[in-house]
Amino acid sequence: MSDCKPLEEARQRKDRIVADYRDVADQAATCLDEGFESATGVMQLPAGLRPYMRTNNHLERLNREIKRRTRVIGVFPNTDAAVRMAGSVLIEQNRLAQARKAIFSEETYRKLM
Repeated sequence: MSDCKPLEEARQRKDRIVADYRDVADQAATCLDEGFESATGVMQLPAGLRPYMRTNNHLERLNREIKRRTRVIGVFPNTDAAVRMAGSVLIEQNRLAQARKAIFSEETYRKLM
């Protein structure tokens, strides 16, 4: 279903899957039927935003980078030192993100409205 371009095509595919598997796996079919709209909310976004918004890979990568940097230090003298280290990683990653192509441009915001 996630390969479908238009949302309506994904809904049709979901309906076929639910109908085919209702007898075999009723709970799974019900779960798919009830959770479909929230699971496919990203498909309502403009096509350019979908790859970025459909996963949390960017957040996982950021968390791994913070973890990698904090492991080098080992033991922090206090909580403030740990917060400063994490903050410096976030500032650096933000600076790098600013240099990359903008995900949310003015044109993208207009499409969302």
